[in-house]
Amino acid sequence: MCIVNCLPPKGCTSCLMVPIEESERAGISRVNKTRNAETGCFVQTVQCASVSNLDTSESYIQFNNGRKGLFAAVQQTIQLFCNDQGKWEFRHSSITLTVTALTCLST
Repeated sequence: MCIVNCLPPKGCTSCLMVPIEESERAGISRVNKTRNAETGCFVQTVQCASVSNLDTSESYIQFNNGRKGLFAAVQQTIQLFCNDQGKWEFRHSSITLTVTALTCLST
């Protein structure tokens, strides 16, 4: 409780949940937001799975209204990290992508 002036959190503890975009081909998604025990920064874990049990079915995580994405033949689990500017980032190898929205799609 703030009695004088309350300021919103800043930096890596200020990220809200990344919006999950609706789609006709939506897969099954689960989202969880936690704090990294070492850094204290927010981490968002996203699981994406196909709605079909067929061997040929795939899941696809799409970032930022279809600009980038990841295909997989199985359920995918990714992590997004809240950076010091209060924005979510997807990091893989040497690539860092700022994420403003995502979709879990099923083929």
